[in-house]
Amino acid sequence: MENKFLFDDSIIVRFISLFVIGAILFTLVWYLSYYFLPEGILQGKTGSAIIVGSDVAPTMLEEWGTIVMYNLGALFLIVMVNLIRYLDRFPLGYITPLGLIALYAVFLGTN
Repeated sequence: MENKFLFDDSIIVRFISLFVIGAILFTLVWYLSYYFLPEGILQGKTGSAIIVGSDVAPTMLEEWGTIVMYNLGALFLIVMVNLIRYLDRFPLGYITPLGLIALYAVFLGTN
């Protein structure tokens, strides 16, 4: 199955199609999380909160370095995922923004 809008030669068409998919996903996940998930379900349970923890570094420079290193690791992971193609050239890079949209919708829906 090939989606002609996500693979169009025009970047405007690809952007608008991904935006529409993201808006529909956001609305659906927001609605479902608002009505069916308990309040504050993500509090302290996201990947970054588990990895980094709640301890504060003794110096500001060390805290800044920790934040930068974790962000560089996440950036590297996102870039690597964008280079992978799946099932007839479907870029896995589309999953990254859609996943973040869904996570944000759960965050807003559960307060």
